[in-house]
Amino acid sequence: SIRHIRPILTVEMASTLARCLVLSCLDYCNSLLHGTPAYLISSHQFIQNRLAKLVLELHRLSSSSSSLAHLH
Repeated sequence: SIRHIRPILTVEMASTLARCLVLSCLDYCNSLLHGTPAYLISSHQFIQNRLAKLVLELHRLSSSSSSLAHLH
C-alpha cells in the first residue's frame, strides 16, 4: 500500500512511514529468529530489500546493498 502513495512523499517521509509500518512488524520478536535456517530468514531480507528500493524509488532490479547502506 505504500507503493500507491509513494509518489507524493519525500524520501524522508517514505523512510519514516516504512520504518513505522513495516520494519516494526519485521523486528517484532526478532530475537526468536536466532538460529533459524537461512531459507526462512531470506524472506525477511527480501522484504527489507524491496522496501528500501521502494523508499528510494529505485528499479526493482537495482542493487539492494547500496540502497540499504544509504538508508542506514
